[in-house]
Amino acid sequence: IDGVGDGPNSCSVIAYMDDCTICVPAAIAVYICTAIQDLSTRHGLTLNVNKCRAIGPAAATLVDCPFPILLDGDIVLGNPVGTPAYRQQTAQQITQQQTACLPTLDDLKVSPPAAFALTKFCVNARANFLARVLDTEGFEILSQFDKAVDIAIFKIAEHRPDNSTALYPYREEVSATIRSLPTSYGGLGVPRYSWIAGQVGALRSRGMFRTFVDTHFAHLTTFLTNRLPEITIGGGDFPPFPLHLSRAAEAEADDTLVAEGTSLGDLAHAQYSFYASAIAKTLQAPNIIGSKARAAWFISSQFKGSGRWLCPPFGLHEAPHLTLSDNEYVAAIRLRLLLAPFEDTNPTLVPTHCTCNTAIQSATDPFHSLDCPQNQAFYHYRHDTCRNVLYSFLRARLDSETTTYELNPLLHSLDGTVMQKQGDIAVKSVPDDHHVIDVTVSNPACATLTSPPYNAHVVTNAANIHSENAKRTKYADTKELQDDIFVPFAIEATGRIGPAAKVFINNLFLLQTLTRQRLGMKTPLEILQCQISDALTKCNARQILFHRLTTWQRRHRDGNAAT
Repeated sequence: IDGVGDGPNSCSVIAYMDDCTICVPAAIAVYICTAIQDLSTRHGLTLNVNKCRAIGPAAATLVDCPFPILLDGDIVLGNPVGTPAYRQQTAQQITQQQTACLPTLDDLKVSPPAAFALTKFCVNARANFLARVLDTEGFEILSQFDKAVDIAIFKIAEHRPDNSTALYPYREEVSATIRSLPTSYGGLGVPRYSWIAGQVGALRSRGMFRTFVDTHFAHLTTFLTNRLPEITIGGGDFPPFPLHLSRAAEAEADDTLVAEGTSLGDLAHAQYSFYASAIAKTLQAPNIIGSKARAAWFISSQFKGSGRWLCPPFGLHEAPHLTLSDNEYVAAIRLRLLLAPFEDTNPTLVPTHCTCNTAIQSATDPFHSLDCPQNQAFYHYRHDTCRNVLYSFLRARLDSETTTYELNPLLHSLDGTVMQKQGDIAVKSVPDDHHVIDVTVSNPACATLTSPPYNAHVVTNAANIHSENAKRTKYADTKELQDDIFVPFAIEATGRIGPAAKVFINNLFLLQTLTRQRLGMKTPLEILQCQISDALTKCNARQILFHRLTTWQRRHRDGNAAT
């Protein structure tokens, strides 16, 4: 940056790489343009005049300007610069171009996992820069971009939200908010730029702008920063979830927060946490949605490592028991959006009863397929899947020379007599480190756990805590429990690991945990959490698909019999 001249003839040069912007009074603009050409020629360079511009309303007064004249504005470093009308129109054209390819994913029948990855990492990421440079005037334009991404993701999920005919009000807003939340809050992890992601981006850019002005134009700092409109993280006019249902405690923020070291990330996550809680409360409201099951599933889905299956790390080889087929992926993402198996299906075609003869109540019991009494085989399959993931995890990380394992070990009475009660895995390390693990998997959305005293639709980890206590009661007469070597390894069907299991894994791999935390790497518990979450996601998806198939078959059979 270089200031040239004083008073009315002063100018400023701002250059980044090969992009150079010169701010000058109109009276000397032609002289500067000609001087640039002469300077280039003198040094053996040829200036591409067609890529140069004279920008601004005063450019209309220029005579014999060698550069094309644009009165309204132009794009400078990817940022529409000029009149408010020009910036709005140009930004709208940019966002429309950025989302124009989204319908092609559906037209070409791109596989759901690939379509989701392309939408998240390629298309949605395009608005990241624009969200930072447009400041507050861009949020309305970016809301149209966000809406296009919503539609694309809903197509992947075979989801057609319609608040006028949906099973409950605000379906579209709930779905749009869930897609915008980070995965650790039960969302799909696709940022929404007219909302928190854009607000944080704009504030971070303000911080860089303030530093820039402080360094090079200190006398203008107060003038420039005082003219910036206020931004509140989580607030504004474009949150997908209607604020009137539960007013947000909006986090006020401006560029001074960045300069003072306040974490915008913490403010953002506080708002994500608020909206996640607001959704859970709204899901329970009898006059709006009234689905404790959906609230319980949503709360249980909020943990670190949740939703990794949506976009597995690039280059990661997933084992067959963790890899989702296209149909399983659609079923899983629908479950993530809290959709019942037959939701969005033509009501005249939906089967009326499950194979267990229970009436299908998608509004009040959306996850019946995970609790159907006809699905005893599924419960065993789900349990054995989690046990096998845990068993493989332990064998891969414990010293094979000093550790022995036993599947389905028999337990002992208090006097040492062998009982008919069994655990799932016995782990014994030299010399006397011995543990017996018993895996249990529960559905936090089932009617029992969403009722008092458990209230899984309100209390985090309610299903796991209930399962741990039930195991301790069942095995109270065993020596293993008395000796404190019995581990109730509780897991909720969303993949959330229970408190006792977490303590056990962290203690078992204490040195590895401390080392990996210091290096910023995933801890053994976090790795196991991802693996179990992925495995259970596949289990649930397969069960939902099986439930849909058998229920459709029953409807077809009964229809033929009636005919």
